Amino acid sequence: MSHRTSPRLSVVTALLAVAPAAAAQLPTAVVREGDTLAGQPGTVGGISGTAVGFPNAWAVTLNTSDGVTTVSHVFGSYSGGAGTVLRSEGVVAGQTQTAFEGFFGVNAGLGGSIAYSPTLDGGSTTLDTVWLDDTPIAVEGNPIPTLPGTVWRFASRPSVLLTNEPVWIGGIDQGTTSLGNGLFRGAGAFPVLRSLDVVPGIPSPLTIGNAIDFDFRFSPGGLRYITPVDTGEATGVNTYLVQDGAALVLGGGVVNEGEPVPASVGGLAGENWDNFDFVGITDFGRYFFTGDTDGAAATDEFVVLDGTILMREGDVVDGFTLTGTIDGGYMNGQGDFAVTWDVVDGASSLECLIFNGRVVAIEGQAVDFDGDGQVDPNAILRDFTGINALALGADRVLLATADIDLNGTTSTLDDVQVALLVPITPLTIDRPTLSLSAGGTARFGLFPPAGQGGELHFLLGSASGSTPGVPIDSVLVPLVFDVYTSLTLNGANQPPLVGGLGFYDNLGTGRAEFTLPPGALPSLAGITLTHAYVGVTLAPVPVVSYVSNPVELLLVP
Repeated sequence: MSHRTSPRLSVVTALLAVAPAAAAQLPTAVVREGDTLAGQPGTVGGISGTAVGFPNAWAVTLNTSDGVTTVSHVFGSYSGGAGTVLRSEGVVAGQTQTAFEGFFGVNAGLGGSIAYSPTLDGGSTTLDTVWLDDTPIAVEGNPIPTLPGTVWRFASRPSVLLTNEPVWIGGIDQGTTSLGNGLFRGAGAFPVLRSLDVVPGIPSPLTIGNAIDFDFRFSPGGLRYITPVDTGEATGVNTYLVQDGAALVLGGGVVNEGEPVPASVGGLAGENWDNFDFVGITDFGRYFFTGDTDGAAATDEFVVLDGTILMREGDVVDGFTLTGTIDGGYMNGQGDFAVTWDVVDGASSLECLIFNGRVVAIEGQAVDFDGDGQVDPNAILRDFTGINALALGADRVLLATADIDLNGTTSTLDDVQVALLVPITPLTIDRPTLSLSAGGTARFGLFPPAGQGGELHFLLGSASGSTPGVPIDSVLVPLVFDVYTSLTLNGANQPPLVGGLGFYDNLGTGRAEFTLPPGALPSLAGITLTHAYVGVTLAPVPVVSYVSNPVELLLVP
């Protein structure tokens, strides 16, 4: 037990200037329905797909319209800054592009590249295509260079790797005969996986139909991939997960629709794999996938991380019970993951955004609508929207499309669609203020960078701000030591601050809560409490090895 008290004594003995306090992880609108874009006709209408690129590129697809002409665009930033139009439909390489598909990819390298899927004006018809910047990669009806005698039936769902190689799903035709589809890579259209392939671990060849699921994922550097596939077996037992060219095996069994979910993976008695939805994988092999089993409806939806069911419907996360279907999922190149999922809040169901197993945004909360860095109390998050509506960058910034209610109505007709950036800092807080008269709880999320937070976290506070700060071991803690610091230090895990001292969970995250009962001392009004945590490495001797950003909580009447 002595190794747990040593870090506390080290803090007590430990003073220097550090970064100023930050606000909560604030969902911020970066483009809104009704905005005007420089040089573009009309205003922004629909906002659809999302994409991110290493290290901090972000982009969305959207349309502008002046009531006569509608134009598709990719809007965003290669460097993580304010958004601008990165690409618009038009005449490119002598061909007339029209509408953009909502699925696309962005790469910040080489000055920035975009893999996208516009339709082309083919005269009497429109043609499905995939492009990399100004270069057509696959055009419906054109020959597939790696498969002699075949042509593209369609080309869709493009993305782009760090190597600047496009990857996409293409339909394959030979004359009037369909040969199914394939997962293709690079300007030369190398077929990574396609219909009729024999995959190790799968007893039947992939179906002649569309065998490769559209929800595939490559790792950012292209070293690995994961995708659902279909075989020609009977419906209900013909869907498998393929990772790097072979069937995924968990708990000694192939991950196959209709096969038992092993207890060692987290399966419940009698349940089988049923559907597979969102997938992700890193270059170093961490992977996740979502889906459901054929078990009880109240517990069938799941998230699998590295071969174990990490979360399932019915679990309680940050005080909310997970329910229903996962509507979006994404894993970044560092192995962080995010999902949008409904939770039960009393008698109602709310959709929330979950990062590494913690709720970081939820319907009903106010957001920064105008992008000034401050919460707009009348701008209420009402819904996460779209089918390609969630992405997670290497910088731990979430990108999502959402509807915002500005008028306080129950109607969705007056909601405004936006693209939201939600930055996940090492320490987050779910509210900027707490009422002394009403009481309530402020919830902290502890998200140290992978491998940097030590084994133990200790959340401390100050009523005197973050500067000049306290030096401890090799880090600078952004707190001014005062009476509140002493309270959080010597009364660890006691009200009002509970959960601040402890070990991280299996995802390397932590959670703490600051709670005040109704009618707390009115004399505290106007005080700003600043919090930050230290990470402690326990071996060979306990040492404070990490410190988070500070966050502020203002006590109001």
